Amino acid sequence: WDGVLGRGDGLILISVFVFYIFWLSFNKERFKEPSEGEEEQMPSILKEFKVFMKDLGLIILSVVFLLLAAEGVVQSAKFFAVTLNISLPIIGILIVALGNALPEIHFAIASAKAGKTEMILGNLMGAVIIPATLVLGTVALIHPITVPNFTPFAIARIFLIISAITFYIFTRRYRKITKKEAIILLLLYVAFVIIEILIK
Repeated sequence: WDGVLGRGDGLILISVFVFYIFWLSFNKERFKEPSEGEEEQMPSILKEFKVFMKDLGLIILSVVFLLLAAEGVVQSAKFFAVTLNISLPIIGILIVALGNALPEIHFAIASAKAGKTEMILGNLMGAVIIPATLVLGTVALIHPITVPNFTPFAIARIFLIISAITFYIFTRRYRKITKKEAIILLLLYVAFVIIEILIK
């Protein structure tokens, strides 16, 4: 480890993401086929075009808001880092990451209430894999990332591996997570936060 996430590393991360997408695509059993009679009729070309333009407009608008929000998050992180005398990596791992996780938390709760528990895992897998491969790889391609102190990130990776193994053990046998097991996962996060604060 040379302390730099360069363009070569970025290409590797993006390649991993592409491989993951292909892997999902070739695992057809992971996708539920529609039942007979449930297929919707093909909309007209005009209707398709209207839907496309509407979606395109929403995407462009979302990108604009996303860029503005990202700039706001960066400036806020710098402000809190200076005000609270906390390093930027800690701010990113704890405060910014928690803010990014709020939509996933809301989606998971809503899906659980609706009985769509299979959507929870899919959403969480995407929320972990896409930032760790596609996003990080793209950023490294545009501008190599220098990490002078890898300790906070190393601890985060260790807890990520521990959490993944714990989650796998909990769901391997009964394919569900009980309230007691959920508390254990929450305690893992609390332990992670405490350790990150102590070593800052």
